[in-house]
Amino acid sequence: MSDLFQAKILLQVAERDLAMLSGMLNAGVFAEESFGFFVQQAAEKLLMVSSHSNFIAES
Repeated sequence: MSDLFQAKILLQVAERDLAMLSGMLNAGVFAEESFGFFVQQAAEKLLMVSSHSNFIAES
C-alpha cells in the first residue's frame, strides 16, 4: 500500500472519529473517558497523516 493511499485512509478514519465526537457532544450521555479516548484516537490518526504527508512531500 502506497504512503499516499495509507494517508488518505487514515484521514477518512480520523474524519469519522471527529464526526462521532460531534455526536457525543450533542447526546450528552457518553462518559467523559469515552470522549477522551476518541479525541486521542483522532489526534493519533491526524498525526500519522501529517507524518505520511511530510514523507510524500520530501520524495
